[in-house]
Amino acid sequence: MLYVEEEYFSAEEVAERLKVHRRSVLRWIAAGKLRGYRLSAGNVRITRKDLERFLEERATAPDED
Repeated sequence: MLYVEEEYFSAEEVAERLKVHRRSVLRWIAAGKLRGYRLSAGNVRITRKDLERFLEERATAPDED
């Protein structure tokens, strides 16, 4: 059996890394911009891969007016 261990971050950890408020991270998840996995009320986890994908898309996205 193949076992792959994935690294997960809380919304708070992502917010700290990106220097934004936790609510911003939760809004991105609600809008479908960042993939998050809800564990229970108020508890969300984001994989390293999903966070990296989100950052790459934001770095290459054209400016929206």
